[in-house]
Amino acid sequence: MDQLLQTLKEIDPARGDRLDDKPEVEVSYRALVTAITDEKAMYQDSVKLQGQINALIKKYSDQKGELHPVYTGLS
Repeated sequence: MDQLLQTLKEIDPARGDRLDDKPEVEVSYRALVTAITDEKAMYQDSVKLQGQINALIKKYSDQKGELHPVYTGLS
């Protein structure tokens, strides 16, 4: 993304610069779109797991609550 922004900053239409003359802009843009798409997919996958994660946290908390009296009885 930084590379794309830098390239875009360097383009000066007053000098006659054109985006068509800069193939690296398209390459950087495609890389940026791919990165955003990958991050969106990762976020969606993590949202799908949220219920399972919450269930595991609850299970751990319940087990900890059940074992606490046993642990304090051994001390």
